[in-house]
Amino acid sequence: MIMQNRSGDAVLHLMQESLCDHYQSVLGWIQPIMWNESFHDSHRTYLYKFGNCITGVPGYEMHSKPLDSYHNMFSSRPGCAKPRRILVEGEAGVGKSTFLCKIAYDWSISNGKLLPYTIVILVELKQVKGSFQDAILQQLFPTDFRIPLTKLLSHLATHQENVLFLLDGFDEANFSCLKHLQDILGGRIFRNSCVVLTSRPGKATHIQRMMDTRLVITGFTTENIRSLCVQVFSR
Repeated sequence: MIMQNRSGDAVLHLMQESLCDHYQSVLGWIQPIMWNESFHDSHRTYLYKFGNCITGVPGYEMHSKPLDSYHNMFSSRPGCAKPRRILVEGEAGVGKSTFLCKIAYDWSISNGKLLPYTIVILVELKQVKGSFQDAILQQLFPTDFRIPLTKLLSHLATHQENVLFLLDGFDEANFSCLKHLQDILGGRIFRNSCVVLTSRPGKATHIQRMMDTRLVITGFTTENIRSLCVQVFSR
């Protein structure tokens, strides 16, 4: 399903088509039981339990409130008309990667109605071996993709206010891409894009000053686990 392309931009259309196909075929299903690779389920089955959404500039007054839906982290609020740098923290295994996969998957099936972005770029940082730019093409697009990397990056830069970057695993990022991450988070490139970055707690303290929002994923409660087990195994 392709987002509405009012401008008729062929580059945008090809990018959306390829990204939607990738997210729906690769990210549309998760493996809820680690030891059973044959059992997969849809993202739509699962809820994601958040803790508090903490906003403000580090060193100044901070505001904390529960977050019921991830869509709210993109919403305007006093002192921040449009959040652009969002840090998502959570312990290992709590579901940070799955959370970003769900955002990308939701975007791919919503026909542009769920998120206000025409392009969503999901990058697994621990898999970045060279430059961040090369990783975008290598991780998300087929080897025979018709748009060269220079043209793809040019489109992202020109329309950066419509681009959402989902960057998974800052705490596992390879040294080779740290410079590019600093440039993105600091606004030296893609200043007007929205960036959602995941990390384990305490591993991103030196970049918190660059973030305007911090979200904590707390994981399932005992009641959440019970309800999910009943829902999955009663079908």
